Amino acid sequence: MPPDRAEPKDLRRYPLHLASLEANYARMNLACTALRFFFHVTPGRTGFGDRMARIPTPERLRVAPDTQEVARSWPMRGA
Repeated sequence: MPPDRAEPKDLRRYPLHLASLEANYARMNLACTALRFFFHVTPGRTGFGDRMARIPTPERLRVAPDTQEVARSWPMRGA
């Protein structure tokens, strides 16, 4: 389908398609941002794709280094 004939329902279906492919958060956000940019700049359809939500990335806890890693990265001086 040519982009100038795309409907809002087509844009709503695309993130669902990506989710069915088990795409990660970064890929889904990249695709939504690219579509928003494309429809604003290329055909000049302002307001088209604005309602595509950004998918929040889950917070990740940092992995704490174990004592051996700390000892390797912080050598004792004068010991």
